[in-house]
Amino acid sequence: MAPHNTITAQLRRYADEPLTPIVLSGSISRDEYDFFKERQFEFPGVELAQTYERSYPYNSLAAQVLGYVGPITSAELPATL
Repeated sequence: MAPHNTITAQLRRYADEPLTPIVLSGSISRDEYDFFKERQFEFPGVELAQTYERSYPYNSLAAQVLGYVGPITSAELPATL
């Protein structure tokens, strides 16, 4: 779980972007998942979402063939618009 000050900073940063998700944790245990699922009415606005992460067990081996996936940077953003 992200520290309180990190969450607060993200909330301020994306205050004008209500559709931008703020990730509180990259992974949670099954018990934590069940806890939030059972009490989701107590946490309005909190959504549990499954995400997928690419793994590179051989580091850069065949990177030119397989490609690379990562979050877009602020420098790359204008090129996508």
